Amino acid sequence: MKSVRIFIFTIKFLGYFTVLSQSLDPSVETYSYHLLDRREIQDTSQLFFTHSKPYSRQDVGDFLQALGTQSLEHSSVSRTNQKYLSTDLWAYTKNTSLSRKTFLKHLYLRPSDLFFIQVSRFTLHINPILSVQVGYDIKEPKKLYRNTRGAYLYGKIGKKIGFYTYLTENQTVFPQYIRNYIQDHNSVPFAGFHKPFGGDGNDFMTFRGYLDIDLSPEINLQFGHGKQFIGNGCRSLILSDFSNNYLFLKLKTQVWKFQYTNLFAKLTSQVLNANQVFPVKYLAFHHLSLQITPTFNIGLSEAVVIGRPQQNMAFDLSYLNPIIFYRAVEFHRGSPDNVLLNLDFKWNIWQRMQLYGQFSLDELIFSELFSSRNWWGNKFAAQLGLKYLDLWNIDHLDLQLEGNLVRPFMYSHSGTNFSFTNYQHYQQALAHPMGANFWEIIAFLRYQFHVKWILRTKLWWAQKGEDVEGENNGGDIFKDNTTRTKDFGHSLLQGKQSRYWISDWSLSYQWRHNFFVELNYFYRSKAQDNAVREETQALFLAVRWNFPKRSYEF
Repeated sequence: MKSVRIFIFTIKFLGYFTVLSQSLDPSVETYSYHLLDRREIQDTSQLFFTHSKPYSRQDVGDFLQALGTQSLEHSSVSRTNQKYLSTDLWAYTKNTSLSRKTFLKHLYLRPSDLFFIQVSRFTLHINPILSVQVGYDIKEPKKLYRNTRGAYLYGKIGKKIGFYTYLTENQTVFPQYIRNYIQDHNSVPFAGFHKPFGGDGNDFMTFRGYLDIDLSPEINLQFGHGKQFIGNGCRSLILSDFSNNYLFLKLKTQVWKFQYTNLFAKLTSQVLNANQVFPVKYLAFHHLSLQITPTFNIGLSEAVVIGRPQQNMAFDLSYLNPIIFYRAVEFHRGSPDNVLLNLDFKWNIWQRMQLYGQFSLDELIFSELFSSRNWWGNKFAAQLGLKYLDLWNIDHLDLQLEGNLVRPFMYSHSGTNFSFTNYQHYQQALAHPMGANFWEIIAFLRYQFHVKWILRTKLWWAQKGEDVEGENNGGDIFKDNTTRTKDFGHSLLQGKQSRYWISDWSLSYQWRHNFFVELNYFYRSKAQDNAVREETQALFLAVRWNFPKRSYEF
């Protein structure tokens, strides 16, 4: 009962004192994102930047309002999805529909909100969060479950200030391979700090919160605690949502066909024992996105991880300049930091397809790129993906194919303080959860065959080169890359090769707005030569209310 009282008090406390941006959930598996993808691919008449998530509710509302309903297909599924989006964003889309059935007269007056207040110059929306999942691992065998409860709030004060707060408490028993990850990294994927629970279980909280201020019609400021995702794919090789939340300041400037984003974040360098202050480091990131044509977008970005343990982890003010090249700052500072250069693109084709990709460069000598010596410092990551709507002309049968490749030693860094400059936060990768020295292929088929029923199939193949005992083969980004045994002769998948396969099938029924009942079959295998195959084969039954489906593909 004590933990329940603490949880209720925390929600009330955040409701009174924490203000945040009115953004959608940052998870790329949020239901709304796929629906928005379809609209953006099918109708390019309105400018909508999709490279940076979470999306602002205001931006999504403006986009949907500008599109209207003229470009919609005439299927019942399309009309229902449009209604879902406009209902979910009713405060931003001028949706006036009320609930057919309310609860206790004052609750669920709108289908998407448990409770809301809308008066002059102030709005407030309050909603519950629930995810209850029970399952059984046939291979182990073992009972699995997830119990997530919480709430989120968002709204506006006047015309320029927005706020959002999100808090959940979680108890879980994960499959063995996720429990192994938690033990190795001392953190829960997508979350962070945790406590043991009931033997093999984990107890952890998730919280986000940020203030959102429109400084001008062109410039928006966001400050708080959360995470970001850069890209249009299942994965991001630039900045993903896999790691724990972090304190950040974000400036977004949109002028004409340009969108420019500055992000400054405070990260956790190492996770130590309890009752110790965790050492910190910082991330400075900027991204320029240009809509070259109505169907083609290209983005350029830089990221630098800054660590100053000898200066009590102070932030280097040189990186606060919002428009300077971080590489130039790094050179003039004696090259103590870790800088990544990135490119991303998106091309909508025939209102039916989207080709997208990313390229991230950690270090490169051009003359060595085409050399047969295979220099260790040619560190880069590449992504290429395709989204195809209405496959075989079947309404709402959508396919996504994606390939990712990451060279050895990518995202790692060197020196005695390498943990302060490698590309990780809270001992979790800031980009791809597999780290480096791997390739993967993802095939994701999604079929909404009825207004309330969705069938999803995700297949994942991967190969990764892991360290042989006593050697650093470049797959572990948490190691000092000066511990490599040689400078030349490095190749993709070097070391001990692991082969991964995941088959994930789910059938979802949306009973009420954003309330899903789901049946899920999951199979994962990891194979190595001369080693016992690791296998997970599990069945799950889940209820999700205002909570995205989570995928643990690593």
